[in-house]
Amino acid sequence: MEPLTFDNLRFHLVAHYLRCGLWEVNMNSRIIAIRYIVPTLLAVQAAGAQVREPTVARGSIWMDTVKRGDMVRQVRALGQLVGEASGRTGALRAVLKVPAAQATDIKVGEAAQIDTRRGRVAGTVAGRSSAPVDGMVEVEIKLSNALPDGTIAGTEIDGTIEIERLQNVLYVGRPIAGSTVELFRLEPDGVYAARMSVSFGRASVDVIEIREGLREGDKVILSDMSAWRTSTRIRLE
Repeated sequence: MEPLTFDNLRFHLVAHYLRCGLWEVNMNSRIIAIRYIVPTLLAVQAAGAQVREPTVARGSIWMDTVKRGDMVRQVRALGQLVGEASGRTGALRAVLKVPAAQATDIKVGEAAQIDTRRGRVAGTVAGRSSAPVDGMVEVEIKLSNALPDGTIAGTEIDGTIEIERLQNVLYVGRPIAGSTVELFRLEPDGVYAARMSVSFGRASVDVIEIREGLREGDKVILSDMSAWRTSTRIRLE
């Protein structure tokens, strides 16, 4: 099949008028067709080519499946060990610096875990600063077990605090911050994914509650898809 071009369409249009003996009689119609109809057809063809779904490599994206069940909400923060001695339970305590927005739900007595890079130690929240400094709230963790040998004051730590356990909720891996975002959901054929709006609820370190927009078993792309922000549908290969 010959390609659809302006010259080809004009040729066939003129040939049609010659065969019908209408070349001179319908001069105005011929001019209208060549000037307006043909360019319109070509524009439609070009638009059709532009709306073809872009192709995305499966190996370049992160997908997760929506689940229903219990979800543990945690806050994660960095900090350090403070105190005079080293290695003994109670001699050192952990102090985490938590962003003020995430510290609102932290309460005394909540379970915590500290990673010293030499090992992990359980603990509980013992207190928190009354006001944030530079947007951060200091949270003190009382350690419940002995620290690994060689651990000293000033050691940098990574801590998590368990603030809530949610039951029977929909949740998925945490993509980005925000209460409402647009994600690509995999279609039943497993080949295409369509953009849709999703409303999120309470968030944890690596998972987030789903309020609207997704159902259990849905597969969604959680990677940064800003490169395809103008596309409403993509094809996976």
